Amino acid sequence: MKDVNYPTYKHGHGYSSPTYRSWKMMRVRCTWEADKQYKDYGGRGITFDPRWGEFTIFLADMGLRPERTTLDRIDNSGNYTVANCRWADDKTQRRNRRDNHIVQYHGRQITLAQACEESGAKYDTAKDRLNRYGWTPERTFATLHDARTDRHDRADK
Repeated sequence: MKDVNYPTYKHGHGYSSPTYRSWKMMRVRCTWEADKQYKDYGGRGITFDPRWGEFTIFLADMGLRPERTTLDRIDNSGNYTVANCRWADDKTQRRNRRDNHIVQYHGRQITLAQACEESGAKYDTAKDRLNRYGWTPERTFATLHDARTDRHDRADK
């Protein structure tokens, strides 16, 4: 279990190892008040499993960080624990943010981006329908209007 081609510490990983960097930055975000991200992590009470104070335990629990992934908390209000963490790609990470717009779509609570992807709606159009024009999610995704129809519908209000 070693990231190849990196200078190493006794556990086989060095600072330039992606797995080690993820572990180190998790600890910094949660504990170092001077870190610019502390307010969003430690400042909100986010902590990490005390066992993960030791890199080798973190590595045994999480395994090597796959390429093009970063450490993600499944419940982004929860702590860094083996049950709440995964290696996730950028798309998964973006859809797991606190500031995402969540909508009800086909009986599921999902992000606006996911609903647009599944329905074929354009993101900006759906966002405008929901926020600017006050449409319900059902109406927003029920039909795929073009821009001319949207203008016509707004005039009818």
